[in-house]
Amino acid sequence: MIEQHRTNNSWIILAGHEIGERGQYSTDINALEELINYLQKPETGYWLATVSEVSNYIKQHRKDLQ
Repeated sequence: MIEQHRTNNSWIILAGHEIGERGQYSTDINALEELINYLQKPETGYWLATVSEVSNYIKQHRKDLQ
């Protein structure tokens, strides 16, 4: 799914509930760590940031367009 979004040049927002404990809405900590490690590698072409960082980036670049 992540690769499909990159191909479409789409934004991806990942959100989760509980992390670690197994449950219906829990995020597996090992899977999350693997995903983060993959996304942080420069050669993958992803930018991994917090919502706040993305918001600041958008605000700054909107100013550049005006």
